[in-house]
Amino acid sequence: IQMLPVLILRVFSLKVLCFLKNIKIYYINEETGSLQTKEAEISDEKDIWRHLQDTGIITEDCQLLEFSLNESEKKIDLDFNKATGDRIRSMGITGESEILACIINTYLDAYECDGIKLAEEGEPLETSSGADFNGYSSKIEL
Repeated sequence: IQMLPVLILRVFSLKVLCFLKNIKIYYINEETGSLQTKEAEISDEKDIWRHLQDTGIITEDCQLLEFSLNESEKKIDLDFNKATGDRIRSMGITGESEILACIINTYLDAYECDGIKLAEEGEPLETSSGADFNGYSSKIEL
């Protein structure tokens, strides 16, 4: 009976290690203004969010509320807090496009999906440019 916690710990550790993978995090190069990528090791969708925060694409008050992956349809549903929507809307049309490209492209690449739906606290994202996020978006080229 004393070995059970050790066994559970080992199984848990192996499971975590199996889910670590290298992905590309999209960010904007401040000197050139171009969309670039850097390698990052992640274990889940929250790690991706933290890496986006580390690059300055989104701020510390931006929170990921819900993530849903439909592997068979290759679709992602991503719901974030109002602070994230405010960050996106505060950047002007160019900055808004850049932030959205970084978030969308990073998640689509990481999970090898074709579409992502963005929501702000359960409602379709509304941008300052009036972009339609009622459906699924594909990768954004800048």
